[in-house]
Amino acid sequence: MIRIAVMTFMYRGNIEKGDLTHQELVKLCASSGAKGIEAFHSDFVDNPKLVSLYRSLLADHGMSMPVIDVITNLVHADAGQKQKGIDELRRGLDLCAQMGAEIAHVAGHAPVAGVPLDDAR
Repeated sequence: MIRIAVMTFMYRGNIEKGDLTHQELVKLCASSGAKGIEAFHSDFVDNPKLVSLYRSLLADHGMSMPVIDVITNLVHADAGQKQKGIDELRRGLDLCAQMGAEIAHVAGHAPVAGVPLDDAR
């Protein structure tokens, strides 16, 4: 059986404007038949209270967070910048562990002049 998870980043603007709450979003997804939520890690880094909120909401609705999108760029000529990207990746992977996400969708890499393309893959 196919299990559907809803990618929620496109509702970020609605939540920021107050048109939708996190509670309403999870309830809407659950009532539509979704079994999971896919979120951006940065939302939880920016607002750590979301971790406990989403754990509770997902449990209440019999849902999970099977995947988290970890947005970071690991392609840098400067070692310090690359380390910042690695640190962000670690924050995202730690969040995956906290939320029980089995998949970290790591995205945001872009080729940089002077950096071998293999570093951008």
